[in-house]
Amino acid sequence: MKKKILIIDDREENIYSFCQTLERIDSVEIDTCKSGPEALEKLLHQRYATILLDVQMPGMNGFEVARYIRQNPKTEDIPIILISASHTDEIDHIKGYESGACDYITKPVNPMLLIKKVEHSLSKSRSLEQILLQRAMKAEQEIEARKDSEALKKVSEAEAAIERFQDGLEDIAYLISRDIQMPVMTMKHKIREMQKMLQSGQPATDLWQPLYRLYKQINSMDTMVFAVQNYCKVRSRELEKQSISLSDVIRQAWEDITLNVAASEARLEYGELPNVDADPVQLRMLMLHLLGNAVERSNEDSPVVRILSRQQEGFTRIEIEDSGEVISQSSRDSMFQIHKPVETSMPGAGFTLYLCKNIVEAHGGKIGVEDTTSGRGNLFWFTLQSATSAA
Repeated sequence: MKKKILIIDDREENIYSFCQTLERIDSVEIDTCKSGPEALEKLLHQRYATILLDVQMPGMNGFEVARYIRQNPKTEDIPIILISASHTDEIDHIKGYESGACDYITKPVNPMLLIKKVEHSLSKSRSLEQILLQRAMKAEQEIEARKDSEALKKVSEAEAAIERFQDGLEDIAYLISRDIQMPVMTMKHKIREMQKMLQSGQPATDLWQPLYRLYKQINSMDTMVFAVQNYCKVRSRELEKQSISLSDVIRQAWEDITLNVAASEARLEYGELPNVDADPVQLRMLMLHLLGNAVERSNEDSPVVRILSRQQEGFTRIEIEDSGEVISQSSRDSMFQIHKPVETSMPGAGFTLYLCKNIVEAHGGKIGVEDTTSGRGNLFWFTLQSATSAA
């Protein structure tokens, strides 16, 4: 089923150009309008997966339209990509994000960049309710197709999986509402702070520090979104264990993490690591989140993350040492539990640690955190079955 995109621009030539570009995406259906009021009228009767919105329109400008869209409960979650003139400054960008936009693109528009931004927006528009619906439909089809005792057992397992997934949705709702509240407040404060700095005539270079802090908050929230997507994958697929090189998985995960600007100066130290018996997809998710957690927790400009391993009666214990603020014992006892707050300013840390716990326990292992030998930072550890001990 094609996803609908709404293009809002008062200039016919711009609409024509955007349509010509986006028609290269097979999975979309394009709708257009030339003013804010016309767009709001369309949104009352039609659901769109993404909105391309021109900022500089006569009458109701793009910022106003975006605010109205966000104020409507039926449209508040639709991704909005603002299209602005090339001479816009930081204040315009801040206004755009405050009004509810999730992305920005400037004119003249690079066609490939526009396609990539729209494709990225569409990929994030999938809701957890859609995933649940697909699983329910699959279970119903199995019930109709199989009548013998073995089939009925499989159907029963599918129904149980759906029930667990529904329980998981409640967990997700709780964690997201808890973990996202503080960073949103922080970002609003930083945006107001930057506005005041600009209005007072301070040089643009003074904005780098608050902008960097704002970036880290946004990046951590993006990590939480990534964790939610991974959580759905973990809940919806069976384990496919095999002998895996820990060194290869860690190296691949670290390469992904250090593509991030905030982690570009981080260093990873580890020696020879053994093979473990694990699902390759889930092990990669686990290392991405635990290594990312170690980098984010660091208080240093060039953080060092150390990894060690040791054998324990058929299991391999993997230890990840960070240089962040030491976590109190009371928080350590509960930080992997879903309904306990995590002692950290990192948005989404509670959810990512809960996801890691789910992955490790699904493999029959354990996970925890303790003091480092040096007394600085924290040592996160988990256990997985050693490849040599697999049955």
